[in-house]
Amino acid sequence: MCGDVAGSVAKLSVYRLAADEGDADALCNLGTMHANGEGVPKNAQKAVKFFRRAAGQGHADAQYNLGWMHENGEGVAKDIDEAIRLYSLAADQGDTDAQYNLGVMYHYGRGVPRDTAAAVRLYRLAAAQGDAQAKCNLGTMYANGEGVPRDVDEAARL
Repeated sequence: MCGDVAGSVAKLSVYRLAADEGDADALCNLGTMHANGEGVPKNAQKAVKFFRRAAGQGHADAQYNLGWMHENGEGVAKDIDEAIRLYSLAADQGDTDAQYNLGVMYHYGRGVPRDTAAAVRLYRLAAAQGDAQAKCNLGTMYANGEGVPRDVDEAARL
């Protein structure tokens, strides 16, 4: 336990130094530490500040994390439009979590008009990178013929 805490304190110091220099990875890591309470007290508002700074530099993980916080109202007011915007930025950079979450939003019409073609495209992108949830959802769509031709063989392959 003490080693983990000491490690977290050391990481925190290094990340803070790098964040002071504007390093996007360090800013994102600090956001994650505050979001999860790793080595610091859990504080969603501080997490948002760090994620926002990193996302502003085009950091895909920070864009995804900030999008998730907007989608769920963690540390910020719930704002589905902002979540979609941030997920889209991260998804365009290949972030599988953003691709999957955006796919779910299109699949079920959460904050956007239901668009199974967009859901399939996003799930495919994430599935091609090994995302198990995206594979499962895409397989279910093939099994049910939802947005794609019904194809149980393709569903089983996924």
